[in-house]
Amino acid sequence: MTTNITINETANYKKRQCNELAEHLRHMGLEKEALSLKNCSSFITYALFEDYKKVSDIRMCQKRYCPICGDMQRSQHSHKMSTIVDTLTRYNSNLITISLELTLRNNSVDHIRKDIKTLKTAWSKIVKCKAIKPNIIGYVYYIHPKYTNQDEYNEMNTHNHMHVIIFFKEVVEEHLKVEYWTEIFKRTANLPYTPYVHLRMLENKEAIITKANYAAKPLEIKHISKKDIKVYLEQIKKQRLITMSQSLNKIYKPLAIKKFTELTSEYKGRVTQYWEQDHYQLTEV
Repeated sequence: MTTNITINETANYKKRQCNELAEHLRHMGLEKEALSLKNCSSFITYALFEDYKKVSDIRMCQKRYCPICGDMQRSQHSHKMSTIVDTLTRYNSNLITISLELTLRNNSVDHIRKDIKTLKTAWSKIVKCKAIKPNIIGYVYYIHPKYTNQDEYNEMNTHNHMHVIIFFKEVVEEHLKVEYWTEIFKRTANLPYTPYVHLRMLENKEAIITKANYAAKPLEIKHISKKDIKVYLEQIKKQRLITMSQSLNKIYKPLAIKKFTELTSEYKGRVTQYWEQDHYQLTEV
């Protein structure tokens, strides 16, 4: 069998990044996390068809900070968003899309999980508000537990915030004012201070996908100090940081199923891509 698959240098580059981060974590004393990264995507088996290939077996660590998994998740999300935006614009001639950034005051690394809960709870309340709920088609939010190293003696070194992309079928004037969202976020999050809120209109599909691609980027952890890295990883463990509304998922699911059922090419065989020292190699199965 002659394979119809080649390995591009990007795959090699990402795996090298993954192994470098694994070695960094090992030096930090995080052997379990390092091993998880080291084993990530070491073997990938593809089912080969006449005009396309499909992953049939892969072992991935599924960590948001993994260069391979994080980038793959972002790529899949961008594709999903592209499909959804195409559908929304086809059936909503007056579609209005707003980008929000809701930011909490800097906090210590051991408060990340608490801040994540605050952001999620606040957003859940916001979309249920009578002045907002009837006008929303759907939304996606992305929580960023960002670590800053500005001052090693300052323990308030996490900049926890949420990016939101909201699709409206119609808006009122207040929805376009940053003051409106600042006040409603402060109230729903029960904050004793005025939070920072940024608002921007996303005028077209390109702007929406660019924003989604940025917001879904992998977490950066290599700069986190040794005294904080273990706590940081524990705080984000099993936390869902990207959430899409059920309404948008309902739009995408039948389209994804339809695309899959339309693939009717003849099966040709399988090939495995495996990591050998510093690059991937291929072998027929």
